[in-house]
Amino acid sequence: MRISIPVLAAFSAAVLQAGLPERALNTFSFTFSDGSGELEWVSPSTFRLVRTWGAAPAHSTAQITLKALPVMLSEDGPRYRLETRYIVVELDKTGSEMLVKRIDGRPLCSYRFRHWGKQSSLDAAAGPLEHFFGLGPRPAEKLDLRGMAIETRRPFLFSTAGYAEFFQGPGLYRFDLAAAEPGLRRLTIAGDTLEYFFYFGPTVKEVFEEHLAITGAPQFFGADAFRVRAPAGSVADGSWASLNDTVRSILHGAMSGRLIPEFDLTPYARADAGLLASAAQVASVVPMLYAPQRGLGGEAARIESGMEERRSRLEPYLLSYTKEARDRGVPVIRPLVVSHHDDPLALNRTGEFMVGDELLAAPVLKPEGGLRVYLPRGIWTEVATGAVYKGRQEISIAAKPGDMPLFARNGTILPLRPHSGDGREAPLELHYFPSLGAEFFLFEESEDDMSQFHAAPVGDVIRLESESRVERAYDWVVHHTPRCRKVESEEKVWARMAGPAQLAPGSWCLEPGGDAVRVRVNAVAGGDEIITLVF
Repeated sequence: MRISIPVLAAFSAAVLQAGLPERALNTFSFTFSDGSGELEWVSPSTFRLVRTWGAAPAHSTAQITLKALPVMLSEDGPRYRLETRYIVVELDKTGSEMLVKRIDGRPLCSYRFRHWGKQSSLDAAAGPLEHFFGLGPRPAEKLDLRGMAIETRRPFLFSTAGYAEFFQGPGLYRFDLAAAEPGLRRLTIAGDTLEYFFYFGPTVKEVFEEHLAITGAPQFFGADAFRVRAPAGSVADGSWASLNDTVRSILHGAMSGRLIPEFDLTPYARADAGLLASAAQVASVVPMLYAPQRGLGGEAARIESGMEERRSRLEPYLLSYTKEARDRGVPVIRPLVVSHHDDPLALNRTGEFMVGDELLAAPVLKPEGGLRVYLPRGIWTEVATGAVYKGRQEISIAAKPGDMPLFARNGTILPLRPHSGDGREAPLELHYFPSLGAEFFLFEESEDDMSQFHAAPVGDVIRLESESRVERAYDWVVHHTPRCRKVESEEKVWARMAGPAQLAPGSWCLEPGGDAVRVRVNAVAGGDEIITLVF
């Protein structure tokens, strides 16, 4: 459906105000024959739009951004035109229609505002290739909401066209997402006012950053919050169906702006070993975990111990992404569509998900086992086995209940706490998967700062750099390399050892199997250690 801008004859009698609308800092106020409107710029990519058919909203003079933004205002026949360096808004002078475009003229969305009786509605064109996500957690198997009718009370709606909408006012919002009429989506709410934020990305992550500026950061989440919590109240026993529903709800919640997910292992404490083990695998990558506080016995105790070990290994990685969630508004666990919204095969995957940017997780969510995993573009390494797969394909994995393969994309650095051993402090592991350059920002809670790590191939060598904010030993583990001949820094050629057990700072060895190199670095706080692997 195309919503057109009306011609001059259709609006001339309806317009009450003459000239350009009044501007107060970043807010433009409009008067229409049947009400009023406000358009406030929060950033060059985000604006708040209010359209009311009654009295002007009580909060109409509030300013979100207290610094004047560069906005060009003009008239274009029957429309007002507001332009920033990223987007253009064309608002019909009758207050009935609006068009939002990229600065290069490509349309993002066209709107029609309507009011009748005690209802207000917002109609928008739904492009033929446009898909929609968000509107709250739900156990639906499909992530894409197109073709659905949904009711929600605090909706955040993301479009693959590169924009999102957020409605924060009270009330029950009814969305028809091209269900009744192809090409048209409609929002309906009781009352005389429509108010929402429009975010332009164009990427999903950029939309989340704009959303964070409106909603504010979540509560600080550090090592104390990462520890397992006691469940609140009694819960029903879990099942394979409820485990699937929980994973799907986490992914729908992520697309609705829920940044730090939670998982309750308690319902599965009395389940059979396969179901409990699969639930424990999911629990191992979810930052906020609830579980029984009493020790389990037998096979359940072994499963619980394995889950705790995996969580401990991943803690540096997960806490770094909870920091990113606070700083940038990007969910820790997110569907593939967040980083691959232009890949149609990634749109509706609810049995696998990204944990941060570096890891793809694929838990077994059925009693018979086996996995079909879609790997987006790139080269992927299964972390546990070292098996390498090309992306843009679906692969079969002979996994059993309780398995959850993790895949790292080439060009990533994965920080892992070492396996628990004899009680001595062991170096933090930095796993690098070439052959693309990579970086990782590791959150140091004690310093409220980030250690930075960089790795890149340069000709026939690989260059590794660590800028640690704390004094610590690190083991760089570089995967899928040719036979390494030597490791060196500016000061020296490093000693080669027989194996990992003999390593000391300033030395290196080949990993068992020979296709990975382990290098031990003793970093000083505030230092910059650079080493080179020569092949």
